[in-house]
Amino acid sequence: MTIATDQIKVVLLEDEDLLRGLLGEWLSGQPDIELLDSFRSLEAFNASLHTSVQHADIIISDLFLADGDGLDAILRVIASHSKSQKLVVISGRPTADLFDRLSNGMSGGWAFLLKNSNGLANLRQALQAVQSGLVMVDPDLKKLFSSPGLSSSLTAQERSVMEKVAEGKSNAVIAKEIFASEKTVERVLSSIYSKYELVGTSKVENPRVRATLIFRGLSK
Repeated sequence: MTIATDQIKVVLLEDEDLLRGLLGEWLSGQPDIELLDSFRSLEAFNASLHTSVQHADIIISDLFLADGDGLDAILRVIASHSKSQKLVVISGRPTADLFDRLSNGMSGGWAFLLKNSNGLANLRQALQAVQSGLVMVDPDLKKLFSSPGLSSSLTAQERSVMEKVAEGKSNAVIAKEIFASEKTVERVLSSIYSKYELVGTSKVENPRVRATLIFRGLSK
């Protein structure tokens, strides 16, 4: 029997009992994932900051909890820990400023998923993406934030590449999927950053993240 030695350690913060139970059961059944703990409130989460939460690679959390704003609390926790923890936010009520808060507050990988999206399939993809330090934004957000804006200027190839970037895929993976070299992917991304006006300015620390938000209609 092969024993997994590189399991992703996660904690779950969700105040809906049914969803927390379903997610917890699924996470516990994955051979490459170790669920360290699950919490139904910020109070319980904060009580475990120096135990299970501290040892987690990824925090999976609802955005709005019965006893407070989950994101603010988690960003403070991640900032206080010495290692770079990752974050997957699951919510049915995203707000436009949420993505600025995530991109400004996170140095490691992060993802946002809608509760009514493709569920566990998207969660697995999100966990893999953020563990690699990448960013993933639920594609169904296009239905909530319809703002093509700058994205309408992209070529078909650029849109294809950005779709894969927004899915949390690395340049190497994208290159294989579009049957091109990594240099080609880098060249396409450079063109996108230029169209999105993300080059030649000190304000954009991570153009890949900002481009993802613009592409999804979540930033300008």
